This record gives sequence, C-alpha cells and structure tokens, in this order.
Amino acid sequence: MSGRPVNGDGGAWGRNRVLLSDASFAVGSVCFALAALPSIAVAIGAIATNVVFVTGSIFFTAGAGLALGLPNRSSSLIQFVGTLFFNVSTSLALAAAVPAGAAGGTGWRPDVYGSICFLVSSVLAVVALARQRADRARWSSEAARSARWSSEAARSARWSSEAARSDAATPAPRGGAQEEREAILRPQRRGSLRPRAEPATEDSVAAWLNLTGSVLFGVAAIGAFELPGTDALLSPFWSGVGTVGGALCFLAAAVLGLVPTARARPERQRAATSSK
Repeated sequence: MSGRPVNGDGGAWGRNRVLLSDASFAVGSVCFALAALPSIAVAIGAIATNVVFVTGSIFFTAGAGLALGLPNRSSSLIQFVGTLFFNVSTSLALAAAVPAGAAGGTGWRPDVYGSICFLVSSVLAVVALARQRADRARWSSEAARSARWSSEAARSARWSSEAARSDAATPAPRGGAQEEREAILRPQRRGSLRPRAEPATEDSVAAWLNLTGSVLFGVAAIGAFELPGTDALLSPFWSGVGTVGGALCFLAAAVLGLVPTARARPERQRAATSSK
C-alpha cells in the first residue's frame, strides 16, 4: 500500500514523505512476496524466510509511519496499527522458527488483526476518493452551468439591444421575420449538464489495488487458521496465494506512486493513505 492521502498537504516535504512511503511499501511488498513463495522458503530455510518477513514488516511500518498525519488521517492511522500487528506476528513466527530449525514450516502468514486493519484502511481510502471525485464532478457541473447562464444572458441582452434599435428605425416585422426574431431572443436550449464521471486516476487505481491486496491478505489469514487440535492450516494453498497476491498488489500500488506521470502533481499524495 502506499501512504498517499486523498488531499495533499503541499510542499516539497509532503511530496518527499509520500515518495519515501511508497518506496518503503515497495521494498516491504517485495520482501513479503518473495518470502511467501514455497520455493524460496525451501531454498533459504525457515529462519531466513521469517527474517525476510520481519524485514518486510519493518519497511511496511516505516511507510505507514511516514504517511501518518496526512489525509485521510483515519485511514493512515488504522494502516499504521495494522503494520504494528504484522511486526508482532512476524517476530513471533521468527522466534518460533529459530528452535524448530528446518522444521519451522513455510514461514509467516498474515495475521487476522493486521489484515482487518489493512482492509478497513483500504475501504476508507476508496470511499474518500469516491467522495472527492463526486465533489469535483459536482463543482465542475455547477461552474459549467453558471458559465452557460452568463453566456445566454449576455447574448439575450445583446439581441434585445439590437432589436430595440431596429424597432426604432423600421416597422415591426411580420410573419416569418417576427418568428425568427423571437427564436433569436429565446434562450437556446442546451442539453442538461450532468456531472460526468472522471476517468480513473492513478490515485483511484492505487486505492483499488490496495483494497484488492488487503482482501487477499484477509484470505491468507483465513487460510492460515490452524485447525483445532492439530498444526494443520485450514488452507495452505490459499494462505500462500493470498500472501503473494496481496503483496504483489501492494507492490503495484507503491510503484504506481513512484513512477512519474505526464501531468503535474502538486498534490501527489496517494489514495487515502490506503492500506497496503
């Protein structure tokens, strides 16, 4: 996820914070995606795998910390709390893997508390962006309607003035000429100006990527649930797929915030500091 808020706080430091947050989340996402691959876990062992997970969680916390205080504040705070849960759960997984050695399993999987925080944070980010886009569309529509009314009023005043001068100089027109004048003086009917949906921006794409990643982390947390009385996971397959898939979504969202775009970014803050 990235720490980009819906509304930027402006200034070079604010933009640098967002870039550093995106970069931290990108590094953390790479760590999570690689460590969750079974082939990597087999190749480097349980202890090293969990070290990579711990490292990734630290970068996640750094990214969320850099985003704290930037709008959307509630989303950024919940996201930060979620990364702290991941810090604890990855550290516990590493502590359990040290005495177990090679039998330490495939490594950490997203815990339910951190996953819930990420999901809530991502939902708040998407909702905040939707409201912002709706407000911009409404303001744009109102501005266009006001401009149209001003233009029609000016045109009507101009034609009225010309008609008055014409009436003073010539007899009133009859038949078709009269109808033509009335048509000119009548305000031209235009199509209703309805708010138009804005095209998807990088902020909205990143927010949805983060939400998708959060859902996948939630799936991984459910799959990693240990069946009562056993050490078996509910679904090792979905636990692994959810972890890798979620990390890749967060990585894509973070990279999206790091890649320059053609348009200027005076408020380059990413989607409601959406949960990574």
